[in-house]
Amino acid sequence: MMNPLTFMTIKSVLWYQGENNKYFPGKYTCSFPSMVQDWRSKWGGSTSKQFPFFYVQLAPWISVNETGVQPSIRLAQTRAESLVNVFGATAMDTGETGQSDSNIHPRNKKPVAHRLALLARSLIYGEEIQSLSPRATSWSVEGRRVRITFNPESVATGLKYVPKSCFPTLAAELCAEFEVLVGSKWVPSSVAIDQKDLILEPVNYDGISTINGARYGWANYPLATIYNNEDLPAFPFAFPFPYFSK
Repeated sequence: MMNPLTFMTIKSVLWYQGENNKYFPGKYTCSFPSMVQDWRSKWGGSTSKQFPFFYVQLAPWISVNETGVQPSIRLAQTRAESLVNVFGATAMDTGETGQSDSNIHPRNKKPVAHRLALLARSLIYGEEIQSLSPRATSWSVEGRRVRITFNPESVATGLKYVPKSCFPTLAAELCAEFEVLVGSKWVPSSVAIDQKDLILEPVNYDGISTINGARYGWANYPLATIYNNEDLPAFPFAFPFPYFSK
């Protein structure tokens, strides 16, 4: 489908993903960046061989039959950012609500369009504006707490917490926020902001079990509560990065 267009000169690509990939996150960690590289290698005209590629992360979707499917593909999408000039716009806070099985194509496209436009204005046209959403880069255990650090450019002037509640019609497991892996069990955690880091502390932690991981937004319909001061929502994260089978 793309081959007839590759003779044209283009500035960049805006990619609104195919949701059927959500069943194969392991494959997507390879196929998505491979697609970007393939398009770059084949595009002609005076198109840059490293043209910017902006993608949209899968929006929240209420599906009672797919618990845990969507978080995996959202995280898999971010692996393409290991390539130069690949950046994502998250749709973590734009899903439709209030139904038992909502639309996977949320009608509110304005926030997504705005975030893609910020990326283009900043990274293509050189405007000095904040365009990156907060991206967690590392984690460390400090006693009974977990510290999450972020890419400084994505945090910009700082982080803020915007409290939200799960919709009454949804089961809690479809609507998670922050969790810490205590021993072999994921438990909810509190969150605090320490300058430009997050501090997570598990609820009902007995102080004996080892803390083995931390994650945010690991649900089909996660609560997007962390933003930078420029009102861009943080990308979901999971530490250590999970292994996805094919």
